[in-house]
Amino acid sequence: MQQFDVSHPGKIIARELAEMGISINRFIDETGIQLAFLEGKMTLTAEQAVLIAAIMGSTPDFWLRLQHSYDLRQQKNKAETGKYDDHC
Repeated sequence: MQQFDVSHPGKIIARELAEMGISINRFIDETGIQLAFLEGKMTLTAEQAVLIAAIMGSTPDFWLRLQHSYDLRQQKNKAETGKYDDHC
C-alpha cells in the first residue's frame, strides 16, 4: 500500500500565510499562537483551530482533522520502525 507523507498543520499554515502575504510575526501577534506550532513542534488545540479557521477562511474541523492525520501518521511510522519509548 502506498503511503503519503502528511505535513504538520503548522507548516501548512506557514506556507499559506506566505502565499497570502501575511507575515508569521503578524500572525503570531494577532493569534497568540507560538512559533513552535508553525515549525511543526507543537500540537494544534481546538482553541487554536477556531482562530486559524477565522483567519484562513476554513473550519476548525478541517485543521483538527489535519492534526489528527499527522499524529496518526507519526504513530504508524513509529510502529513500522519500532521507535517506541519504553513505556509504550
